[in-house]
Order: sequence, then structure tokens, then C-alpha cells
Amino acid sequence: MPALDRIEGTLRDLRASMVTKADLQAITTTIQDTLRTEVAGIRTELTAQAGRITAMEEANAALAAHVAATDTAVARQGEMLFSMRRQLEDVDNRGRRCKIRVRGVPETEGRENAEEILTELFRSLLQPSPLPEIEFERAHRTLRPQAAEDGPRDLICCLHSFPVKNTIMAKARERQTWPFRGVQVSLYNDLSPITLEARGVFARLQQH
Repeated sequence: MPALDRIEGTLRDLRASMVTKADLQAITTTIQDTLRTEVAGIRTELTAQAGRITAMEEANAALAAHVAATDTAVARQGEMLFSMRRQLEDVDNRGRRCKIRVRGVPETEGRENAEEILTELFRSLLQPSPLPEIEFERAHRTLRPQAAEDGPRDLICCLHSFPVKNTIMAKARERQTWPFRGVQVSLYNDLSPITLEARGVFARLQQH
């Protein structure tokens, strides 16, 4: 019968188009293989990334250790430089222990005798006390160029006797300035530039 034939044909077509157990197994196997391949690739990439991260961490650790060692070396060198600076300052000041710096004495025209000027000044300071014998190793103006706007250059002398220098400076510390030849002059210990710089910094810190 034609109708029955059509039904049987339709059933055959349906059976042919239906997914079988074997088909499902094949599809499942394909999916599993694909997933395994993808997972293996991801694992490989993760392993490579982990290796790169480990290498970076090791490099950073080595760099940090190098920086720490460098900081330690720099700090040690800083301490050594500070110690050397202090030793240099001490040696310089010891070499200046017999020196006196006088500020404010006017400069005269032509050649002046620094020893005569300073002898007169020191004797005027010490009177009426007994006057020690004042002997100079050398005496001169500071070596900077003479400039009227900067005032007279300081006079610097080096005495033979440290006790005599101490006697003069002990008297000089009684006042900030002393009258001499119609002007006011000041007397200072001649200190190293390092000491003067440190005192300047300390004075500025005290002002804040």
C-alpha cells in the first residue's frame, strides 16, 4: 500500500538520521581529545610563565642584594670620608693653633708692616697687664683681592708662642670689638674652612 510504503520510508530515514551510541562515543572522544590538547597547551604556557616569573623573582632578589650591598658600601665610605674630613680638620686647626685673625684694621696706601700694626694692637689690648714678648713667624693680609665695598682685608698672624696667643685671645674675648686707630676691630682664632662651615650650619639651625 502506498501509504504504508511512505511510512516505512519515513521510518527508515529517521533511523538513518538518528545519532547512534557509536556516534556519541566518537563525538565524546573528539571533544576529550580537543580538551586534552587545549589543557596541555595551557599547562605548557603556565609552566613557561611560572619559569619566567621565577627567573624575574630571582633577578629581583639578586638586584635587591646588590643594592643592599651597595648601600652598605656607600654608607661605609661616607663614614670613612667623614672620619677623614674630621682628621683633616683637626690637622688643619692644629696647624693654625698659634694664628690670630684680626678684622677691621684699615688698609694703608703703599706697603704696610703687618707685624708693627699687630704688635701695636696686641699691646693696646693687654695694657696695663705685664706685656709678654710678642714674636711673629709671619703676618700678612688675607690673599683675596682688595675691594673697597668688602671692607679691609683681614690681618692674619702666626705667633711663635702659643701661651702668648692664648693670653691675647683671652683678653680679646672680653669684648666683641676693640678700639684701634679710630676704628673698631675684632679678633678671632684662625680656624679651618671646615670648622667655619660647620659652625655656620649650626648657627643657621639654631635660628629655626
